[in-house]
Amino acid sequence: MNTVLKIVGGIVGVSLAVLAIPLYAYFPGHNWRTVEKGAFYGSRQMSGAAIKRYAKKHNIQTLLNMRGQNPGSSWYDEEAKACAEAGIAHESFGWSKNSLPDPESLARYISVLETGRKPFLAHCQGGTHRTGVAAAVYLLLKGADVPTARKQFGPMFNDAPIGELLALYERGGAGRPFKQWVLEAYPAAYAAHKAAKAAAAAPGSAAPAPAPAG
Repeated sequence: MNTVLKIVGGIVGVSLAVLAIPLYAYFPGHNWRTVEKGAFYGSRQMSGAAIKRYAKKHNIQTLLNMRGQNPGSSWYDEEAKACAEAGIAHESFGWSKNSLPDPESLARYISVLETGRKPFLAHCQGGTHRTGVAAAVYLLLKGADVPTARKQFGPMFNDAPIGELLALYERGGAGRPFKQWVLEAYPAAYAAHKAAKAAAAAPGSAAPAPAPAG
């Protein structure tokens, strides 16, 4: 019996140790990620005090809020106030993990990355899906290939629909730089993808052909 208890205890101990790292990263560690040191970071939603603390530590100059503008919401108002008090630029993008970024929002995001003050800190609610794609886009703009950029998704990404952005580029980029593809081909690819999803959801519809990627 003692042997069995020791084995069970060992298994439980190992399991808790394995879980401890991701739990610490998500909660006390704010699911922090370093995409490029001194240039781009990501996290989950933080309090105003935490934003100021991380901003001071990493010299954050621009906060990229991927949850969209939400004036009147406590988290948004606290964040906006913290950024104003710390002299941090505050940019908002209304992305969802359940859909592709719309072409206008993605183009504006790219513009902010190109013209905004570094280092950037991108965040969404949990720091996994929208933040993962925001980080991947940053890397693609710097010339990274899709497999490298996709590593920003992580094990908890779980094939969220927003990640289809990279698949569309992978299928239809045809060697074009990511920014060029976004500006020239993504609007049509986005519309076709949206139409295909709507057709698939229609009652009695047959499975549609894959949407062109541009």
